Amino acid sequence: MSTDRKCTPDRMKRVLALPALAVLSLMCLSTAASATHFRFGQITWKPDTSGPANTVEFSVTLGYRRSFSSFTGTYSDGFTQPGDVVNPDSLNFGDGNSVSLQATVTDINIAEDWFLAEATVVHTYGSASTFLAFLDSGNRSSLCASGNAHLNNPDGGYRVETSVDVGTGNSSPVSCLPPIVRCRQGELCTFDLPTSDNDGDTLAFSLSTQAQSGIAIQPGAANQCTGGVATVAPSGTYSWDSTGCDLASGACSRTFYSTQVTMSESPGNAKAAIDFFIELVNCAPTDLPPSYGPATPCGSTLSTTPGTTVAFSVDVSDNDTLDVVESSSACVPVGATTTPPFPQSGNPVSSVVSWTPTAADIGQHVMTFSATDTCGQQTLCAVTIDVSQEICDNGLDDDGDSLVDCADPDCATSLVCQPTPTSTPSATPVATDTATATNTPTATSTPTATAPATSTATATSTATASQTPTIPPGGSAFILRKVRLKANTARKRPNGRIIARGVLDVNAPLQVFSSDVLANGISVHVTSGSLSRSIVWAAGDCTSKEPRPGRLSIRCLTQDRNHLIKFRPVSGIIAPNVYQVKLSSKRHTFVPPMALAPVTVVLDVSGLDPADTIGETGTCKVKGSKSQKLNCREKGIIQ
Repeated sequence: MSTDRKCTPDRMKRVLALPALAVLSLMCLSTAASATHFRFGQITWKPDTSGPANTVEFSVTLGYRRSFSSFTGTYSDGFTQPGDVVNPDSLNFGDGNSVSLQATVTDINIAEDWFLAEATVVHTYGSASTFLAFLDSGNRSSLCASGNAHLNNPDGGYRVETSVDVGTGNSSPVSCLPPIVRCRQGELCTFDLPTSDNDGDTLAFSLSTQAQSGIAIQPGAANQCTGGVATVAPSGTYSWDSTGCDLASGACSRTFYSTQVTMSESPGNAKAAIDFFIELVNCAPTDLPPSYGPATPCGSTLSTTPGTTVAFSVDVSDNDTLDVVESSSACVPVGATTTPPFPQSGNPVSSVVSWTPTAADIGQHVMTFSATDTCGQQTLCAVTIDVSQEICDNGLDDDGDSLVDCADPDCATSLVCQPTPTSTPSATPVATDTATATNTPTATSTPTATAPATSTATATSTATASQTPTIPPGGSAFILRKVRLKANTARKRPNGRIIARGVLDVNAPLQVFSSDVLANGISVHVTSGSLSRSIVWAAGDCTSKEPRPGRLSIRCLTQDRNHLIKFRPVSGIIAPNVYQVKLSSKRHTFVPPMALAPVTVVLDVSGLDPADTIGETGTCKVKGSKSQKLNCREKGIIQ
């Protein structure tokens, strides 16, 4: 038989109707070895505040047939095990660039012949916009190969997409499933898609289109199915009635249907997809599925901080004492350990998952455990790990340890929590000078280093600056070019953001200004209407570098990685004391609707320039159906 003949559904029905011996001689052959390997796909992303503006960190999780000849590994059978590195595919960033992925194997299932691998890549986009990143390759599992019958999209190409909101500070939704989800054949099957979102955004679910996924036929749309096409509820519950659907038999006796779901955020343009198999199994009504023990935190979110280990047990058993339970994991973070390692077989079985995240792991991580009995019935258990640090000035328990703001040891070194800020003594005398120079009550606003005085200071500065055509004595000029505020709607955690750019004349040699920032830190105070927010970087949060004379730059990043400010010199010759300033700050608690008012930003550095620097934007527009975004353009008020 020629290997280029197509495996159509009609042909498969004829094949499956033949005796097993005939099937062995007539089974469909794929046109290439690669036509049998794809099992699972998902792309997620988050902003990378440690890099240049518009930098995004992608996490790509892919699943393949473990016995595929291209994926050799270090396990005793010559194939992959956790920790092995594979080169599965290429990621297209959507801006004309792509990268060949190097992925670390995180999970394997020998009995089901699959593995999952995760690749992390960082990419800097040329502008703040929405880009469509994707994988687009081939092929899905064949109609009949290695005992598996893939009925609805055999040998089709696969595509996995994600929409990236570059420059907004937003992150994509995340999810996790094992590559194979099992449903009883001929009846309604429902299961929840375990999902999470770092920003607390509302998620909507839908079956992916053919253009989005390469899937021409979702489960139930053909193959003699009479129970209807699969659906996904707004809550993320997947439902499919497989009544009447084609079943496999003979040499390829396992029945698989491929499917993909797209998760979309609101507000924002971010979306992500999850691509997986559904296997139909035939079990007696009296057969009981496996169950997880009470110590297993199914459906829970476990909170931890960078450097703090989180551990939990995964305990599974089956009341059908003769059943053997296969316990496996999916999406376990790179660097985590499982003792003993997954997969396991027995009844009961137990393992302990332990992970110590780093600062690079801040965000939410979903993992899913699968327990399958001898018949093929499956029980899923999803656990989310939230890696966060306490934000010291928002009145919330960000890391879930019941300690808020300065009461949390995480904030012991934060300037917000110091009883006597180091900048107070020098700020007071210059405040008097500022008041004298401007003949306005600016003096009351200068001590912005203390959190309680922040909102008063900024509001006063706005009115004064608009009447002051010159730089205050000893002070510096900050002219805002662009600022964007994004408020958070009702969410379980704060997700308001501030993104600003401007130009700063420090009125001093750059080396002196840099030394001042490194020694004392810096604070920024932002107001717009009734909105008021303070951000403080301690001295230890700031670093500087000078790759060549006159190009001295400063970068300050808070320990929780939520707030970043950069100072880069415009030119060491044309403007020897001028910096370009970029501010990116997230997880604030201001809420919509946004007030259509100018945004004032005050930068405070103790020592050299205690008179502060002031900038205000104009030409502001409210965006979003719920008035949750405020975009403003340049209006320099001190020049």
